[in-house]
Amino acid sequence: MKKFFNYAFAGAIALIGTYVFSGCTSDDEVVTDAVNPTYDSEKGTVNTQFVLNIAAADQSGMKKAPLHRSSATATQALGTNFRGLTDARILTYKQSENGKHLYDVSTSALATSTRNYDLSNLLASGAIAADNSRRVVELALPVGTNTLLFYGRAPKPTTGANPSEYGNISYSVADNATGTEFSTHTRINGNNAAYTSTSYMLAVLMTRMANLGLHVETPDDHYLSKSNQDYRVTYWTPGYLDVPYKTVSGSLTALSGQELTDASTAGTYTDVEGGVTYTKVGPITKDWREYGLAYNDPLTRVSLKPLEEILGKAYSLMTTIRTVGGATEIRSGSAEGILSVIEDLWAVADKVSVATVTSEKELIAKKMGQRIKNRFSNYFQRDETGNVTFKDLTAVKTAFDNYIKVTPGSLDAAIDLNTFPQALNLPEGAAQMIFDPTANSNTGAFSYVSDISVFKPVSNSTTTVEKFLYPAELVYFGNSPVRVSSETHVENNYPQTVANWDKDDYWVAANNLKGWVKNGAVGNTTRSVAMQRDINYGTAMLATTVKYGASVINDNQAACTEEVSDQHISVNSTSFKLTGVIVGGQCQKVGWNFLKKDVTGNDFNFMVYDSYIGNDGNGINVPAHGTTSDFNYTLLWDNYDAANNKQPVFVALEFVNNSGVDFWGNANLIRRGSKFYLVGKLDPTSSSFPVSRATTDASNYILPPYKATDGTTDTEKVRVFMQDYKTTANFTISTSSLKSAYSTVPDLRSSQISLGLAVDIQWEPGLTFDVELGQQ
Repeated sequence: MKKFFNYAFAGAIALIGTYVFSGCTSDDEVVTDAVNPTYDSEKGTVNTQFVLNIAAADQSGMKKAPLHRSSATATQALGTNFRGLTDARILTYKQSENGKHLYDVSTSALATSTRNYDLSNLLASGAIAADNSRRVVELALPVGTNTLLFYGRAPKPTTGANPSEYGNISYSVADNATGTEFSTHTRINGNNAAYTSTSYMLAVLMTRMANLGLHVETPDDHYLSKSNQDYRVTYWTPGYLDVPYKTVSGSLTALSGQELTDASTAGTYTDVEGGVTYTKVGPITKDWREYGLAYNDPLTRVSLKPLEEILGKAYSLMTTIRTVGGATEIRSGSAEGILSVIEDLWAVADKVSVATVTSEKELIAKKMGQRIKNRFSNYFQRDETGNVTFKDLTAVKTAFDNYIKVTPGSLDAAIDLNTFPQALNLPEGAAQMIFDPTANSNTGAFSYVSDISVFKPVSNSTTTVEKFLYPAELVYFGNSPVRVSSETHVENNYPQTVANWDKDDYWVAANNLKGWVKNGAVGNTTRSVAMQRDINYGTAMLATTVKYGASVINDNQAACTEEVSDQHISVNSTSFKLTGVIVGGQCQKVGWNFLKKDVTGNDFNFMVYDSYIGNDGNGINVPAHGTTSDFNYTLLWDNYDAANNKQPVFVALEFVNNSGVDFWGNANLIRRGSKFYLVGKLDPTSSSFPVSRATTDASNYILPPYKATDGTTDTEKVRVFMQDYKTTANFTISTSSLKSAYSTVPDLRSSQISLGLAVDIQWEPGLTFDVELGQQ
């Protein structure tokens, strides 16, 4: 395939007849016979040799892409690192007409092969090179065979193969073409119970934090209830004292024991020697939420004392920042997202809990700060630098047993909270949390959304965590009529390059290959058979780069806060790191022709998450302005949609904010060290989208879908991802891109989402999307 993935696998398959020689022969000798002596009239087969020929990349004339990423090995993107070929299958067909490839499997005659050969590990890693490109096996081909299907895939390392790097599919080639299926595995891989249990635990925990009052946490509290009134705060005046004092020989001593009990019962105490009468105030009822409600109302905010306003703002930011179009705000529900919030809130509570009070209101706020710290310490821990983590799962479950009543067994499948949801192979932004202020009798509650979307979901279609997929694997597909010859040829005479294999005039006597009939069929005299057309990749490839469009970019602070201007962030080579590529509009299963298989549940609402980025899989730093990043390669299925073709595809790039500053995105604060997502759109209907690559070398590469009239490529079926083609998307982070940054994974099927990336897209050869991140 001299035209596509840099490795140019257009390698032809040759089936050459075997013959027993007597005496000596030279490499140029050709032996003939009327009937192949291996012909089995009862079985209707002829013994043959099967020769696989794969051309080297340099012979394709393709420019090699610059890259420094180990998964270039997994994708063979460099074109010089042949991984081998395993699970090879050849299926033979007898069509009513010679010179056709298989294109109609609607009838049983064409759906079922006459033979299905399992060639297992056909080629070892590194076995293919320009001067060593053959592997020979013996086959018994049915007489009448005029079409061949070929399937194979690249083997993975025997140990330590990361499915995020090498892909992860199920691979099934059936005798009946309608039963052939290749399916990418879900990333959550059946761990739905772990996701449900852990997300429920975190939602309950965050609700517990939000519904916190001036009380000590007790076993009697339901996790949604406010508190037991017996534990509300009291104090003594004058002086906002915890207990009254008595003067003995000129020295003040705090009351304790029975004296304090009696004073508390009476509600007053007179220090006779000191001449002071203390009065008990309280118990006082107050909830953290009340500060938040007062802060959110401009009319009541003006009456808040400074410490009260600090707590009100903290509560408001914990539960909501702003809503867009009246929709519920979606927050990051990952461990990282929650811990960054708790870390900030804990720092606020620290300051409030030790402040000097000037009024009763500030005294109550100070007590609230102390209660917040105490509540946090039951479930979280922090080190000497202030870094917050969850306590280990056993300790958190013990705290739940002591203080929070939940449905028995609901937490059994929970995983370490610090690893959620990455430990389930999901992107952090897949865990999406909302806060409903009207839940539970107006006390409010957190919960996780089951249908992943951002602000404007698409009609009734939904995306769930089960629909995040691994990338596809590197697979091969051949579909071709055959050349036949009644003569036996020496192996070394067969073409070694794609260029020669595709030239009809190469298959002539001048090259010791006389006697060949193009568009033939196997007969009882046939001794040599060659697959007429090329073998190609059944997988599509997305090659991604990213760069800055300017050295200073703006965030969305003015739109999200009360500030009048945005932040201006100077970016350099360490500011943002690319850690993931998420491709929307994918199906999970493809059929015999590597196009979407029409089975229940297999819609184009899956998302492929490629998390193995960079040399070691740990990400690629976006280089300083003026330089483009290295390539990242993602293997995908062809996204041809027979019902609604030419659909745009949304791609979300996952970054880590290493800029040293918190910045405001679409509707959320993106904290330092946190992940965020920018979206670009790959639109095959745009005026800059060339379509000429669909007809490239059509005489030797018949690309599905096939025309029903003659079985050739339907060149009008243009789409973003085509099997055997490399789509290159060059993304740009512009000065306004961060205004469209998400803290959660957007619904990549939505045509309503805010775009944050500019894209230059390109196929090899000659098709490019330049996409600016931040389009609206």
